[in-house]
Amino acid sequence: MYKRHKLIILIVFIIVFLACMLLSVNVSDTLLSSMLTVLSITFGLTITAITSLNGSAYIKRIAKNISIQDGIKSNGLQTLNRYFKLSCHLNLYVIIALMFELALLGRILSLPPIALFLVSAVTFSCIIVCLVLSGLIVSLLLEALTLSNQD
Repeated sequence: MYKRHKLIILIVFIIVFLACMLLSVNVSDTLLSSMLTVLSITFGLTITAITSLNGSAYIKRIAKNISIQDGIKSNGLQTLNRYFKLSCHLNLYVIIALMFELALLGRILSLPPIALFLVSAVTFSCIIVCLVLSGLIVSLLLEALTLSNQD
């Protein structure tokens, strides 16, 4: 991934974590269920983007672009592959974590307030990061569709 995108993701995570702290956000079954639905949709969007990009003119164009990131020479296709892998893995991990949170909600609510807050803040921060990654993927998909319409 590009350093600027890693930095954006880190900043978003910290901002959401601090906002959760300031607003004293706590989890509820309705909220967890809604977040699970949103993440499932973004995961489906990621899979759809992978399918849509396969064989497109955009893929051919970025395969020719060579860049050096962190001292590693790679083409645009390898970079795109890293974005998709990160997005898929993060979405899956957070979806599984949300399912466990929903299953154990009664026990989670009985945690000490500081532990409950940390669970809530980390959960919300990870979800927002997943949405930011999905936004990056949607922008790549739109660029690919624009390029294929120009050809």
